[in-house]
Amino acid sequence: YDNGSLVTTSTIPAPTIGVPITVDEGDLNKSWNLALPASAIGPGLELVADVDPSNAIVEQDEGDNNFPASGTPQAMDVRSINPFTLRFVPVLQSVNGLTGNVTVGNQDQFLAVTQQLFPLESYSADIRAPYTFTDTIPIESDNATGTWSRVLSEINALRTADASSRYYFGVVNTTYSSGIAGIGYVPGKAAVGWDKLPSASGVAAHEWGHNWGRQHAPCGGAGNPDPNYPYPGGVIGVWGYDVGSATLIPPTRPDIMGYCSNDWVSDYTYAGVVNHVQASFSVSQPGAVQQPVLLVWGRVRGGTIEFEPAFELDATPVTPSGTGPYTLEGLAADGTRLFRYAFAPRTVADAPQWEGHFAFTVPIRTRPASLRVTGPGGQAVAMSRGAAPGAQALPPPPAASVESVAPDRIELRWDRSQFPMLLVRDPRTREILSFARGGAATVWTTGREVELLYSDGVRSTPARVTVSGR
Repeated sequence: YDNGSLVTTSTIPAPTIGVPITVDEGDLNKSWNLALPASAIGPGLELVADVDPSNAIVEQDEGDNNFPASGTPQAMDVRSINPFTLRFVPVLQSVNGLTGNVTVGNQDQFLAVTQQLFPLESYSADIRAPYTFTDTIPIESDNATGTWSRVLSEINALRTADASSRYYFGVVNTTYSSGIAGIGYVPGKAAVGWDKLPSASGVAAHEWGHNWGRQHAPCGGAGNPDPNYPYPGGVIGVWGYDVGSATLIPPTRPDIMGYCSNDWVSDYTYAGVVNHVQASFSVSQPGAVQQPVLLVWGRVRGGTIEFEPAFELDATPVTPSGTGPYTLEGLAADGTRLFRYAFAPRTVADAPQWEGHFAFTVPIRTRPASLRVTGPGGQAVAMSRGAAPGAQALPPPPAASVESVAPDRIELRWDRSQFPMLLVRDPRTREILSFARGGAATVWTTGREVELLYSDGVRSTPARVTVSGR
């Protein structure tokens, strides 16, 4: 039925000769089953089941021959979900040259497990220009020095600077095959995972589960497990069904949000994801007018607030929520407050101890001389290093050395004591190629020019540079 109007009637042949008199959910031959076409499933769907509707069999009691017992069609809870809009970001590690292998040819494989387990009606995925991660330490199997955390933070800052409504998923190629495979926010719209298909598909599903508000299921030693998870040991707890193979999944299988293998999805996780994505998946709207903003970003890790260098951009503002235990302030040289926002950092789901990240593009009329974040982790202050007192901008920086070292690579060198970070951008597409650290970095680009934004921590100044040797 569709809102009370009969659409179709189907006769289901009995799977066995006899009629079972007890419920056995673990055997498809102990029930009558019908696959509905996708076209029949939508809001307004109603069902009624009749046993022996033509009264071919004489019974003393026919009161239990209908579902529902009243014979009135039962309304199904069918939700309309907007498309999952996603952007893959191939991450190139400057330190070892490894690139996350995600392409138009294999991107659907990263979504295979997500489509199998989660309520996605459809998705729209694209692949961004490669992003260069310039940390001097390769991405580690145990995140001992925080490389996973930093690359996630950079992908989140990249998404914020892009002012994109899409979920961002960074894809990395690791030097190991056993260890940390992914990291993401709970909730949020950024995550990172390795490229080792087919396991990468399960990793991506787990991280998107976090993005959709799901905490860990208590299985395999997963940290910070969901205290409300209803089934001991992190199992799915009820019978599942694999539509693709038409097979049942036993209740003893572990949930996708734990750390155990051979997993499936529980009714608890599925329902939580449905509620989250129905509210958060939105149809893309025209972007707001771009204006001068300051990209402010960082982390709260190990009880310490860590500021990253800020950059002045022309972009759509992405401002803090206005609520939370942390405050962000911009101050003039004389201490006058230029802006103040309250916020709550995005929680990193897979960190060994609580960790939160933040990234905003706040509108600016007057350039601040210092930034301050205050919260439970203490206080962090970033001061402009290069601007004269009262000056609104930095003086022109010393030119960075930009040389071609391969057809697809350039080497940057600059004064890190004055400018701890450069934002490297393609002047043609305006896409950010890297947040380059440390005074020297190799960045992947084939362009003959790059745009550099030199940050002294608070203020930044741009320069367009020709690549030597091209």
